[in-house]
Amino acid sequence: IFTYLSALIILTGKSEAINQKEQMNMWLSVYQQMKKHHYFLTSTQNVPLAVLLAGNGKGLQALNKAEASYQQLAAGGFRKGQHLHQTSHILALHAEKDAEALVLQCRKLFQTITESHKKPKDVHYPDLALLTFLEEPDIKTVLAITDELNQEKRFKWKKELNFKIAVSLYLSEHMEKNLLMESGLYTAIETAIQAQQAAATAVIVSSTAASHSQDGN
Repeated sequence: IFTYLSALIILTGKSEAINQKEQMNMWLSVYQQMKKHHYFLTSTQNVPLAVLLAGNGKGLQALNKAEASYQQLAAGGFRKGQHLHQTSHILALHAEKDAEALVLQCRKLFQTITESHKKPKDVHYPDLALLTFLEEPDIKTVLAITDELNQEKRFKWKKELNFKIAVSLYLSEHMEKNLLMESGLYTAIETAIQAQQAAATAVIVSSTAASHSQDGN
């Protein structure tokens, strides 16, 4: 699914300066550099983000920002691992903000959610990164949507996923009212959301299949 999503990014891109083969070579270089930084954390889930980071021709420079964000967040109490790895790459999509400013935003969001609700799990780190694309996200609204989903019969057993859905719904609505609609960032963020949803769905499918397999035995 991540390969198809990445192919869609390339096919729908608006770059006229380079052809598709050159684009693929660029994202492959970015992906290989990702593996060089974090070999065991880099997987097919990171391919769409590698394509997005390579899209502006400054992918390797963006990776330096991602690595700085990763290390600073880890030093600030965020748990190292795949989720923080993805988080740092989403933050690196910001072209105008440096790593220090992005890390500060993430930490503020983490603290706000902790004070209003409960401490976010590491699986939700990428969602915090997505929220940094809005200047002043309304965390209370996001948590209210999450609570509504938690009360629904079909959703109440997937509470970790419900927060992700709430962030996606909130972002989709507010990005349409934001200047991001006028820039390539809108497409990038939408794709990042889809990549996160695909990753979460893959986990649910695999865990459900494992459960059914055990029941069958």
